[in-house]
Amino acid sequence: MDLKRLLMLKGMTQIELAKMIGVHQSVLNLQLNMHRLLPEKHLDKFCSLLEIKRADLEEAIKKAGGLL
Repeated sequence: MDLKRLLMLKGMTQIELAKMIGVHQSVLNLQLNMHRLLPEKHLDKFCSLLEIKRADLEEAIKKAGGLL
């Protein structure tokens, strides 16, 4: 799952998406690079905006060796 590509296809920047979700851009960057999940309270909005399933995201992070 290429989250950066999904973001590009949506026509959003990391800064714009971070503001929509309510997190700092550096926190969002960790998510986009598959290092860890966003804080619980922001995760559903992130998935909704990128039109992805949370379970798929969690599985992709596990496969990438990131932290949940």
